[in-house]
Amino acid sequence: YTQGMIEQIETLNRIANEFSSFAKMPEPQIEPVDVLQQIRRCVDMQGGHDHCVFSIRETAPLSQRYMLDKDQFIRIINNLLNNAVQAITSDRKGIIDIALRPQASGLLIRIQDNGNGIPEEMRSRIFTPYFTTKSTGTGLGLAMVKNMIQSLGGSVYFWTRVNHGTSFFLFLPKTLEAKLHE
Repeated sequence: YTQGMIEQIETLNRIANEFSSFAKMPEPQIEPVDVLQQIRRCVDMQGGHDHCVFSIRETAPLSQRYMLDKDQFIRIINNLLNNAVQAITSDRKGIIDIALRPQASGLLIRIQDNGNGIPEEMRSRIFTPYFTTKSTGTGLGLAMVKNMIQSLGGSVYFWTRVNHGTSFFLFLPKTLEAKLHE
């Protein structure tokens, strides 16, 4: 009974913190961030999901860092990875593929899963605060992702197919690019 109460209190505390974080996003602490390195670290932290295989691909070598708030970027990637893992049912071998594609106008990051996909009737609300498809979610994760990416001048969008999976795309504009320090 006590363990159950502790878990419930921790859950409520986490939810309260999420609401608080969403209500007052701190000023970004912009610094040169090695995007690929941070994505690799986020994937490494997902190691406890035995039913999922992660891959990271660069379509061209990344030679620049991007001017971002590192903590916000980590939060964005972790949120999208957690959502991808949760979208995959336990009866399916999960495949989560992260692709980084430098473009003339910036960097495109795709996080793709082979999960359940997003039903048609939910797609228009996916970035709406407090909307969730999960029984345990607060509905703030994707709203925060969108808010943080847009505050940097970037964008986020998704493609989905029911019973085949979802791909989330993050675009970081070239204006955020910082030359690597030699």
